[in-house]
Amino acid sequence: MNARNFFREYVTSLQTVLPKEASIKIAEMAFEHFAGITRRNMMLSDDTSLTNEQILKLQHGLKRLLLHEPIQYVTGIAWFYEMAFDVSPAVLIPRPETEELVEQVIQFAQLHPSIHILEVGTGSGCIAVTVKKYLPKANITAVDISAEALQIAQQNATKHQTDVRFIEMNFLDEDARSTLGKYHLIVSNPPYIPFTEKNSMDENVVSYEPHLALFADDHLVFYKALAKFGKHHLENEGVIFCEVHQSYASEVQKVMEDANYTAEVLKDISGNNRMVKATLNHSL
Repeated sequence: MNARNFFREYVTSLQTVLPKEASIKIAEMAFEHFAGITRRNMMLSDDTSLTNEQILKLQHGLKRLLLHEPIQYVTGIAWFYEMAFDVSPAVLIPRPETEELVEQVIQFAQLHPSIHILEVGTGSGCIAVTVKKYLPKANITAVDISAEALQIAQQNATKHQTDVRFIEMNFLDEDARSTLGKYHLIVSNPPYIPFTEKNSMDENVVSYEPHLALFADDHLVFYKALAKFGKHHLENEGVIFCEVHQSYASEVQKVMEDANYTAEVLKDISGNNRMVKATLNHSL
């Protein structure tokens, strides 16, 4: 079958559930993953054809996409910081905003070559693995409550040839987290979306991504735990970098300041209040 014609049909089908631009982008991702054919290939050649096997894979993927399943779960791959990460419904799909959190961590950590870093709620491992890839001398530990997520995270660490220590742990359990060591930096993109926002979110997120990684009964509970943990597990001038809900950044800042941190809200590239940096004041 002619690839260009099938691509047009694919986009038309996707447009029954998605806007045109999103349909084209997702079709491009599907064709490149399942057939190894880019849109540029099809533009340059009228006679690019698909094998029966490629067509079957694309059709199977289309069925899932029409049910609003994210393309990242359909292909099993999500791109983050220009690296391909394995993903499954056991882990949150990495977001572009989180790349900016990683950038903040790398900038700080570059000043401390043998830095000890803890990531809380690692999911796919995209934060820990990326930081380790760019800062190979860093000592990185990453924890998550989900054994399935940690299996994916370990796959990604192996895939990108990075040495990260993964631990299965409920960080909200104070006794459990007390067994962890001391760190110069703690980073976290914790569950922070209130359940009250669930009905207003996109179907592909609510129906497929892990609620354990998205929602929290108390949208500040993880930040309170991080602040309390850091008081005994951060080295002098240690910092916490965390991603936050843009509507509650000031609340997270106050949580940190009430726990004796110097905290500031950091904006993402779109100008949204997306991160909080908190430095512990040991001397006060």
